[in-house]
Amino acid sequence: MSRSPRITSFTTAMVLTVMAGYGVWELWRYYVARTVYLPRIQAAYDSLLSDNFFVCVSAGDFPAGNRIPVTHWVKQTNGLSSCERSEADSECIHCDAFKAAGLITENEEYRFDTGQRTTVYHLSELGKKLYFANYLDRTPGHEIGCFPGQVRYISSDSESDNSHRPGFCLAKGVRVLPIKEFAGPGYLDGMQQITVRIQLEPIDPEPPLFHPEIIKLLPRPLTSINPPLFKPGLTTAAFSSDMKSIEGFNDDLRYGYWPPEQQ
Repeated sequence: MSRSPRITSFTTAMVLTVMAGYGVWELWRYYVARTVYLPRIQAAYDSLLSDNFFVCVSAGDFPAGNRIPVTHWVKQTNGLSSCERSEADSECIHCDAFKAAGLITENEEYRFDTGQRTTVYHLSELGKKLYFANYLDRTPGHEIGCFPGQVRYISSDSESDNSHRPGFCLAKGVRVLPIKEFAGPGYLDGMQQITVRIQLEPIDPEPPLFHPEIIKLLPRPLTSINPPLFKPGLTTAAFSSDMKSIEGFNDDLRYGYWPPEQQ
């Protein structure tokens, strides 16, 4: 029994109408996501970034070398830290890379107490400009980490004295570029989610940041020098049910399909 041409035409028209409506809805969702949600994600992610994590590299104390006088903070049982001076092997962390990038100098110095020459590493003029006693908050650094006799208080809820984390910071910070690639929004893991591809760039970078040996030490490597760009990464923004606020970010969660080379 064949269908009436009129019924067939009506069914076809209904299907096409539904498909067109769905297509318009998807285009609207895409437009809202790009113009409303992506700028919110960019601003929220940018506010969470540490200006030091991507552009700073850990280093040791200077001068560094074998059996040279060094100063360092020692935590006491009374909650204080005191500066003590000792003679020890001060390991020069990543010194080959720092020397190649012009951040330190290598010198052969004579030790009067031993009558022997030893290799000692000092901060170069450029290195002094970029070296910090604590790169996490950019506490100014110099070749003597502290002065013997100095004492400071460490809060009781602090397990250790984390104020001495020497390192080089090779740019003023990082910023998030406008987001162009995304998937969602969609309901996943109990919340509305949008997965985005984050692209970061350094702010006012210094020349050592682009040295091949320094790039190997960065938490996220540079993939482009001109313009300077870090390797992109994926993160997923979790929105409230009304899509008015961002509840957090999850770097391990993915919405939609992302080819392996984009992850």
